[in-house]
Amino acid sequence: MLDVEVVNGVPLTQIAAGVDTWLSIVTASVGRPIVYTSPSFWNALPGVSEIASNADLWVANWGARVPAVVHGWSKWTFWQFTNKATISGIPGTADMDEDRFSGSLADLHAYSTSFLASHCKVAS
Repeated sequence: MLDVEVVNGVPLTQIAAGVDTWLSIVTASVGRPIVYTSPSFWNALPGVSEIASNADLWVANWGARVPAVVHGWSKWTFWQFTNKATISGIPGTADMDEDRFSGSLADLHAYSTSFLASHCKVAS
């Protein structure tokens, strides 16, 4: 998984080039990766909509009824819809991410089984 969300003084063109390089290497080595990003951050990067087709999307879009469009993807796989949660026994809200999968429980099982089979090697 690649987390794409912080500039830290790096030009956006350099971040986009780094994402492209990372996706090319990882896709060739281990298969289809996941990119975690927010719509506003990703959509500001130049030329990334074309490279998005090489990865699944985990979109961070807090407080929205549905995630905003992220250039290059027609759908999201995972959606982080908040970073605050209400947990029984903890007063107020807790710093905790909550996410949704785009599909049924059976779809999630199939996705995770396929993902693990293509990305993990079991020692024999």
